[in-house]
Amino acid sequence: MILIIDDASDLRAMLQVLLVHEGYQVAGAASAEEGLMLAAAKKPDLVLLDLCMPGMDGFGFVRSIRKTETLKDVKVVVLSGVDDTGVMHKAHSLGVSEFFVKGTFEIEHLLGRVKFHAGPPPGPTRAHLSNHATV
Repeated sequence: MILIIDDASDLRAMLQVLLVHEGYQVAGAASAEEGLMLAAAKKPDLVLLDLCMPGMDGFGFVRSIRKTETLKDVKVVVLSGVDDTGVMHKAHSLGVSEFFVKGTFEIEHLLGRVKFHAGPPPGPTRAHLSNHATV
């Protein structure tokens, strides 16, 4: 199961549709706090995480799951509007597997990394997307 945590409902919904079409089970959360509750209940294989959210930010989410025995090994991929080397280094130092800057990557690349970190989807796959689609 893949958990998407992003306060931008349109992006969260788009990613959910894409990943469900890939055959993944997906849950979404609009805040890090909600994401922590879902993560504890569902034990995701992968979290797609925004960093800048009201309340607890993405860094707080990562710190919290790394302290939780049942969640400490969950893979986290950041999708952030922040394009800053220092922020990227901080994310990686907390155990984030990958960092994508919103608006600058191709969907197929993200889907490939999702498959790498979460494994192949258990269900049927969707029709191939254009390699030029970006998020």
